[in-house]
Amino acid sequence: MIAYILFALTGFVFGWAIPGRGAVIVPILIPLLIALPTASKQGIDGRFVVDLFVALLVTIIGIVGGRIVARRTDTGHAETVESG
Repeated sequence: MIAYILFALTGFVFGWAIPGRGAVIVPILIPLLIALPTASKQGIDGRFVVDLFVALLVTIIGIVGGRIVARRTDTGHAETVESG
């Protein structure tokens, strides 16, 4: 469960902070790169496929959420807070 929350947060942050295709490609690669060693060690079964699908789904939902927030900001991506 915690992994799915982290994937959603990763998608959200990348979707919000990075303009262009990088915001989509990089966060989707993260669950895939984590899945490769798992598949080579434990094999591919139904649970693996479902877990990977859910991880990719929550990542994509996070990306879409980040994009929505980015569109509502003035600059279109994450803003920095200036001290002083």
